[in-house]
Amino acid sequence: MNAKINSYVTEQIQSGTISGSDLDILAALYSSGGLTSIQSLDGLPPTVQQVIRDAFQNAVRWSFISLIPWAGLAVILSLFLSKIPDSDAQRSHHDTEMRIPEEDEARKLSGEMIPELRQK
Repeated sequence: MNAKINSYVTEQIQSGTISGSDLDILAALYSSGGLTSIQSLDGLPPTVQQVIRDAFQNAVRWSFISLIPWAGLAVILSLFLSKIPDSDAQRSHHDTEMRIPEEDEARKLSGEMIPELRQK
């Protein structure tokens, strides 16, 4: 994104859109390390503010455009994903089928499985 911003500002300088005094302000801004916050942008002249805002707008636009091929690739590759079986769901189903015989015997003795014993 920084490369797009720098190229946009350079194009504006080469095209003559920025005046000499604004160019000095931009040079001082770049030599001090650039914008530190959005509030530092408010202290600049309106023409410089507009150039910087346009540069950031252009850079963000190209950042999103550059993500479109990656998103398309991700969609295409996701079509080839295979289904992974849920081992936890299979285990709980398997556990109910494989009931421990001792539990069944204990239920028989307590009368849970014999309806005649519950009625007495």
